Amino acid sequence: MSWGFAAAAAATVVSSAVQGSSASKAGKKQQDAANAALAEQQRQYDLSREDYRPYREAGYDALSRLSGLQDFDPTPTHEAVFNEPGYQFGLNQGRSVLEGSAAARGGLYSGNALKELTQFGNDYATTKYGDSFNRAHTSLNNRWGRLSGLAGIGQAATGQAMQAGQNFANQSGNIGMGAANASGAAGIGQANIWGNTLNQLGSMASRRWGGVNPGQNVFRSDDPYSNPGYLGGGESE
Repeated sequence: MSWGFAAAAAATVVSSAVQGSSASKAGKKQQDAANAALAEQQRQYDLSREDYRPYREAGYDALSRLSGLQDFDPTPTHEAVFNEPGYQFGLNQGRSVLEGSAAARGGLYSGNALKELTQFGNDYATTKYGDSFNRAHTSLNNRWGRLSGLAGIGQAATGQAMQAGQNFANQSGNIGMGAANASGAAGIGQANIWGNTLNQLGSMASRRWGGVNPGQNVFRSDDPYSNPGYLGGGESE
């Protein structure tokens, strides 16, 4: 084998090795970039989850309280109204006024006085019970409305977090597919490079020794590789 042929073959192999290494490095850089992009996507998603966390927790708590109020009836009992602060005071004050007025007329124990006291007591109890009923239901409605508002805020925050998660999944999938394609392309590129190298070496060998007996050194003008002096080569071994 001539030194010229060996040098040419070696140059071809080295060139292919350099190209293959470059393709490998390019593929690794693309993979590193994809990993960095994935890490940033993860960071952004985690940040969004943390930002929405207080709103979600407030919504969860409000929803739990709403569930406890579904079967709650705020309607007060008559005993509860009777025991309200000020109930007896107002009743006694009204009776005192009526009794004083009847005594001034000289009819404290008359039928009309008793009728007025009874009517006052009934009206007073009805009014006080109605007031207590309205306060209880108004308070419940206000509480329900506030909790519903918080639950709605939590629901909206949960939806935003879910959307952020979906975006993260989509972006991660796209980045992963891009990295896989880049890695595949780099592998195919390296395979093509070495395949071409083998083809070139085969072609060079075919031109160098095609149709020549072993040990025979024949120079062909159309093939510089057959020249023992090619690239400083000497006689064949």
